[in-house]
This record gives sequence, structure tokens and C-alpha cells, in this order.
Amino acid sequence: MMENGENRDVKAKESGSKESKEYKENKLRDTGAVGSDARPLTGPAEWLLSLAIPAAAYLYISLLGWPTVLQGWLWNVSYRELFPRLGIGWLIFTCFFVICGLLYLRASGRGPTRESWGYLILLAAAALWFPICLNEDQNIFAFMLIYLHGAAVYWLLTAAGNRSDTYLNERGVKDLGRGFISLPFSGWFLCFRSWGGLLAWGVRGSRENGGKGRQIFFGLLLCLPVFFLMAVILMMADDYFFFFVENICSGLFDLFEQWNFMSVIFTLMFLIPVTCYLYSLVYNAVHKDAPRAVSRKQVPETILVSFLIPLLLLYLIFFGVRLAGISGAMENIARGEIYVSTYAREGFFELCAVAAVNLCVFSLVGWFSPQAGKGLRLLLSGLCAETIAFIVLAFSKMWYYISTYGSFTLKRALCCWLLLTLLVLFVMMTVQLWRRFRGVRIGVWFGCITFLMLAYSNLPAWAP
Repeated sequence: MMENGENRDVKAKESGSKESKEYKENKLRDTGAVGSDARPLTGPAEWLLSLAIPAAAYLYISLLGWPTVLQGWLWNVSYRELFPRLGIGWLIFTCFFVICGLLYLRASGRGPTRESWGYLILLAAAALWFPICLNEDQNIFAFMLIYLHGAAVYWLLTAAGNRSDTYLNERGVKDLGRGFISLPFSGWFLCFRSWGGLLAWGVRGSRENGGKGRQIFFGLLLCLPVFFLMAVILMMADDYFFFFVENICSGLFDLFEQWNFMSVIFTLMFLIPVTCYLYSLVYNAVHKDAPRAVSRKQVPETILVSFLIPLLLLYLIFFGVRLAGISGAMENIARGEIYVSTYAREGFFELCAVAAVNLCVFSLVGWFSPQAGKGLRLLLSGLCAETIAFIVLAFSKMWYYISTYGSFTLKRALCCWLLLTLLVLFVMMTVQLWRRFRGVRIGVWFGCITFLMLAYSNLPAWAP
């Protein structure tokens, strides 16, 4: 009898533990709480996010013209007349994206980091440029659009604390890659799972309450998108049905006169992928773990020194040959054998490429030498000094070209901005070798602020 009683107690404990485990998992799933074993894929916060993101996705594809719903079929205006409205649209989209990110962070029991407010200011300044300065003469529109995307993604990662490091450094490029590629595509079907959870919640609630009215309402709600889609298709398929619906609804369907079946299909083709992309980006930025801090391995200093010395000698030889050939180049220009434009453009972009490669070399050597000795730091300082000389040489070519032909253009202004940003960045990196401070962050902030100043400076007036 005692053994039977003990067996019953053991079975009762096991069944109780199973029930409590299932209860906890269901609670985590229903409330959206963050846990170690269960990810909140179908909580109320995710449901609201999955309903809000499609509106942002539709606005996004409409602004980009994928397809041109807003340009031709909806507003019936030309592309150039759309620029003021497009400006307001990009500001609305940015505000919508920021609000969704902040509210989802709060719903997940977290708040934005303190550093994220600075990047939010940069993002707001970029978004305000579109309604204030955007017109058909602004050739910098594409660059501002790229800047806006990068600022939005990096702000979201900073607000969620999902960066490779706690501060901006050379690994910020990796964070942008994660934000644009890794995070959105790692959970492509999360949005569908959230919609499925919302549907299951509605069906479960209808069954538990047993109310016929709620069940009828929920069924009609599910039918609405299919009903309207089929109605549009049937209206496009038969003119008599189109006129029948038009007579019943009078002027409510004037919009459909310019729509066709392919426009609906194309809109859905772009709307669904963009919705999945934006939802996965926000969700994974908040819930996916940030990259772990990788231990920096110390490579033998002899290898790094042997790697740097040939590059430094090659650059010294180049500068010697370049200085010796300046007088000959000036004589050829005076005799008319070569044009000023040819001399100024010759090797300009190659010099910029050398500066970019040296930036990568500096970052790699610095990463594999966390405890760099004085000799290695001197070599890195020499690399920075020679890179600054390359930048000065490229800038002198550009300035000689501008002074000869006497005008700025958008490309020349952007080239000068890029060279100035690289110059400040390498100066900060050189000082960072000898003093402990975050020079890369200062250089990047300098580039971002000066780019915004360039964009707000009414470029068509002085750099057409």
C-alpha cells in the first residue's frame, strides 16, 4: 500500500510539473515576455507591430515608386510635381519607423540607450531635409536617401543595445551590414508567424467565450481583405459588373478607373517582402543577442612590422617620384601637351582608393595588436601620416581643377567633403594611438554633421 501511495505521489508531481511547465510556456507566449527558452513570437506587442508595419511598408514602396501607385494612378501627376509630397512622405515614414521602434522596445520591457538619442538627432535632421529642401533640382537626393537608411538602421541597433561594441568604432561597418542584411533576413517569416498567432488568439477567444456575435465579427474581419481583393479583380474582369458597382457606390470608386489587375498584383509583390523585411529588422534588433565580444588575439609584433614596412617604403618611393615629376607636368601643361582637367583627374580616384585601403590596414593591424608596442605604434603613425599626404595630394589636384575652371559641381563638392572627412578621421586615429580616446567616433560624427551641413546649404545655388 505504501508503494502504491508513493507511486501515485510521484505521478502526481510529474503531471503537476508538466502542467506548470505548459502553463509557463503558454504565459510567455501569450504575454510576450522575454525568456531564455521561449521567444515572444506571438505576443500582443508582436501582433500590434505586425499590424502597423504593413502601413509603413506601403508608404515606403509608394515613395520609391514600386510600383508607381502614387505617381500616376493615385494622384495623376508627373514625377517632378511629386517632390514636395515625397518630402513629407519620407518624414512621415521616418517618424512612423522611430515610433514603432520605441514602442516595441517599451513593450518588451526595455528602453532606448542613452547614446541612441544623439543618433536620433542625426536621423531627425536627415528626415527634415526632405520636406524642407527637396525639389527637382536637388541632385543630392540619392545620397540623402542612402544616408537616411543608414542613420535609421544604426539608430535602431544603438537604441536596442545590439551593436558589436558599446561605442562607435571600426566595427560600425559590421553593424550596418548586420542591420541591412543579417537581421532582416534571419527571421523572414516572423511576421507571418505573428499574424498566425493573432489569428489563433482570436479563434481561441471565440471558442472560450462562446459568443456567436464575436465569432461572426471575427469571421467578417478575416473576410474583408479577400472580399475587397476579389471585388477589384471581378470589376477589372467585367465591365457590366464594374458599372453595376459604380452605380451603387456612386463616386466612391473613381479611384478604380485608373487601377488595373496588374497594379494590385505588383503592389502585393512588393508589399509583402518589404513588410517581412521591416518586421524582422525591428524584431531581431530588439530580441536577438548582440555579437559577443571577441577576444582580440595578439599577433606577434614581428609579423605586423614586416607587413607594414614594405607598404611604407612603397609610399615613400611614390612620393619621391611624384615630387620629381611636378615641374615636368607644369611644363607640359604650359606647352599645351596635356590639359589641366586631364592632369587633375589623373590618379585622383586611385589616391582615394589608397586612402580607403590604408584605413582597412590600420583597423586590421590595430585589431590584432591590442597591446602594441612603441615601435608598432610609430609605424602605424607613419602609415597615417603617409595617408594624410595622399589625401592632401588628391585635394590639391581637385582644388587645381576647381580654380582653373572656376566652379563647383555636386561631384566636386562631395569629393572635397570625402577628402576632408578622411583627413579628420586619420588625424583622430593617429592621436588615438598615443592617447586613450575614441577618435573614430569623432571622425564619423564629423563626417555626418558636415554632410548634413552640405545638404542643407542649398547645393543647386552654388554647386549645380
